[in-house]
Amino acid sequence: MALYDHRVFRTNNEWWIAEVHMASGAGAGHADEPPYIPMSRETVIFTSMSDKDAISRSIRIPADHLNRIRHDCLTGLLARSRDWQVRLPMHPYNLPSPEAFPHRNVLLDDEGLRWGYREIGSPVLSPRGELEEHPAVELMCFDDSGLSGVVGLSGPARTLAEVASALGASPVPELIKAVKSKYITVEPLEGP
Repeated sequence: MALYDHRVFRTNNEWWIAEVHMASGAGAGHADEPPYIPMSRETVIFTSMSDKDAISRSIRIPADHLNRIRHDCLTGLLARSRDWQVRLPMHPYNLPSPEAFPHRNVLLDDEGLRWGYREIGSPVLSPRGELEEHPAVELMCFDDSGLSGVVGLSGPARTLAEVASALGASPVPELIKAVKSKYITVEPLEGP
């Protein structure tokens, strides 16, 4: 169970925080020792950062899914969520930080989400069992703290400029699509 998983995101020019606050499903035991019964569902609470007077909203989803959900699915869950009777105060502690990325390295994806990217070194375990640093690209969505990833660069092209030169176009839009492809669609759950 991922109690207190946390995600900050923007939809319709409003900022929201989504956080797991309750889980259920008779979870018991430890995964390495039978009998193990995992948690099956959790409650996500949404609190608006844009409207400080709005009450929070809630929805149930399969356990351990909040930070694996596609952005469009997350906004759909918010739209289908129910009033939670009170406002649950939350702090956007993992709000994406565009300042960490060079200004010229920002672009919009096909959903209109802003992404930043930068070249970094990424540790890779060699066949000899040694850690080596290889070139990679870090990508971060500035409109959804749950969307990010690192893509390694291999082959003769070791920088984005070299890859772009070889391809005749920037590879960044395709790298963003690759990062986004690891996220899933989730349907809300009914009941307690």
